[in-house]
Amino acid sequence: MSVGNYCRRDPVTARPDDSIREAAKRMHSNDVGCVVVVDANEHPLGILTDRDVVILGLGRSRDLDATPVSAVMSRLTAKVREVTAMARAIVRMGTDGVRRLPVVDHNGRLTGIVTYDDALKIVVGNLSIATEAIEAQFPAQREEGAARGNGAWELPIARRYRYEPVVAHPATPISAIVDEMEEGSVGCVVVVDEQRIPVGIVTDRDLLRRVVAAGLDRNGEVGKVMTQEVVTVPEEASLRSLLSMARDHAIRRLPLVDEAGAIAGVVSLDDVIAALSTELEQLSHAVRVELSRPVRFTV
Repeated sequence: MSVGNYCRRDPVTARPDDSIREAAKRMHSNDVGCVVVVDANEHPLGILTDRDVVILGLGRSRDLDATPVSAVMSRLTAKVREVTAMARAIVRMGTDGVRRLPVVDHNGRLTGIVTYDDALKIVVGNLSIATEAIEAQFPAQREEGAARGNGAWELPIARRYRYEPVVAHPATPISAIVDEMEEGSVGCVVVVDEQRIPVGIVTDRDLLRRVVAAGLDRNGEVGKVMTQEVVTVPEEASLRSLLSMARDHAIRRLPLVDEAGAIAGVVSLDDVIAALSTELEQLSHAVRVELSRPVRFTV
């Protein structure tokens, strides 16, 4: 199927001379994480993400009402046409290292956008169908596996998927939080009390909505803009439990806590997907090697 069958139509756009604040308000009101920057003829020129706004705008102490989008946007390195096969678009994402691809018509005008999340759902859906097809050939093994359970899912998530969290106290200035995000290359900071127990979490999306779009002072306290109802997971919880929590609460990052409730790490859905993708790549390599071996016939 072509990209035109899967892309999201009518993406939110901005012009190069729009202010950062104006673009941030547009992202907030449309509940999106990016805008496509286009010229007067609707030709895409770049992408502006919530992270660009926070790190390159808020973090650089720019005048967000006077600085144009063109000063902080990511210049466009890849785009696809509506007729491009979805498989080729996915390869393009990988080779160019981008999460979003503007979709254009035959005249180069923007008609949609296809994202990493869109591609992931397609790939996972196809894998699910392939798995069901394989299991259908061996019904006895499928029933045995269901009865036994999948042990890999029950491995403690803390050993495989967590990363060291960036933490701060509620009184920490927002400007310092942005610096921590940039230095640690992370998309969230866990706000903790004196016992390192999570009392909130703040993401780049939170900062775009509650600081940039709202016109708040970057020197205010992070405790005033953090998400207070932070969802945590025991560090020994299973991967199945983690993913269930992420699904039920519609979140991408989950702080892990130890037995005392203190912060022990953070797990990101992106990291989990990357790890599982590596395992899948190893499996696919084994299949390719097996298929490449010459078949020997004996008489």
